[in-house]
Amino acid sequence: MAVLPFTNLSGNKEQEYFSDGIAEDIIAHLTRSRWLFVTSRNSSFTYRGEAVPSKRVAHELGVRYVVYGSVRLAGPKLRITAELVDGITGDTLWANRYDRSPADLFAVQDEISGAITSAIEPVYLRSEENLAKKRDPAELAHWDLLMRARWHFWRSSKEDVELAATHLRAALQTHPEDAAAMALLAFVYLTRVWAGWVPDPRGALQEAHGLAKQAVLSDPHDAYALLTLGTTLSVMGEAGRAVDTLKLALEVYPQFAAAAGELGRVYAFMGMSDEAHEFAVQAADASPQDPHASLWLRTRAIAEFVRNTDESAVAAVAFAKAAVAKRSDWFFNHYLLAACLSAAGHIEEAQAAMVRAQSMSAYSEKALRLGHPFSNLNDYVRFVHALREVGWNG
Repeated sequence: MAVLPFTNLSGNKEQEYFSDGIAEDIIAHLTRSRWLFVTSRNSSFTYRGEAVPSKRVAHELGVRYVVYGSVRLAGPKLRITAELVDGITGDTLWANRYDRSPADLFAVQDEISGAITSAIEPVYLRSEENLAKKRDPAELAHWDLLMRARWHFWRSSKEDVELAATHLRAALQTHPEDAAAMALLAFVYLTRVWAGWVPDPRGALQEAHGLAKQAVLSDPHDAYALLTLGTTLSVMGEAGRAVDTLKLALEVYPQFAAAAGELGRVYAFMGMSDEAHEFAVQAADASPQDPHASLWLRTRAIAEFVRNTDESAVAAVAFAKAAVAKRSDWFFNHYLLAACLSAAGHIEEAQAAMVRAQSMSAYSEKALRLGHPFSNLNDYVRFVHALREVGWNG
């Protein structure tokens, strides 16, 4: 099934984070069922702002069921509507409306997710009753901060990432052991390292590692926390431990596209090209419309780069070009393309890619090394040499 972003009916665009948060939490609840395959929010949220027919969603995402909804938050009143539609027939299988106080938000989320799962397979799906523990209404403030942080983090700009960090620190002041907030804050630190935004990337990496470890300790069964720790370990050069941790994340949530994609990335830098391709494809299959699919194409380019044959050089260029086509706004894709083109002997084209890359970000070698944790030093030296051959001065 796919849960589309809930429509914000509040008349205030600043409330969009709230309607997004409702849909994200329902996705999280539905993934608890061992009977359901739920597409990632990255895939389903590509339809934000569109009136999309259920048949189109079902076809494009490879699902049978589609959840639509809306949220209106006005002062002390909260109205949520939700409906479950059969994407093949177009029939509405279930629908409901909830008029509640915002303090009842968690109970409403559980009620919706339980009703949806029961509607799909009433023969063998037990109703998911009382999924969440009772929460104090004061926790809504924490939830609000976490949703705002998520909303900004997904937008990736430096300003948005810093706003996400501000909201996450505020959330952790009220709930210091919250795994979700700690994991996302760890990714904020990792983003700063990868983008070269911090003067002390090693220090930022240690902060990320500490937060990721604490998130897993707080909730060892949180797949996102395990993903965060695995990613951090890979950047620290702990490839073996990263693989083990990412495999745990996939055991907890087998359809977790981000974990499969990250495992593929680690394998690529380890020089295990076949495994890298396997998990990159698995990530793409789990989340076919994911706006982060460029990362998995990038992984496949690196996997071919480390093979270091004439044939693989051609494949590396093709995958790097596909990654740029998907996300031309990511500077590191242009650096990758420049390296792959240079290694393949396409010097003029590589130089053009390098000009574009350096116009977007003055990437230092310190940041590049942390973002490219090649296990084999020769692969790293060859990658850097390919960049320097076409004008990189990082």
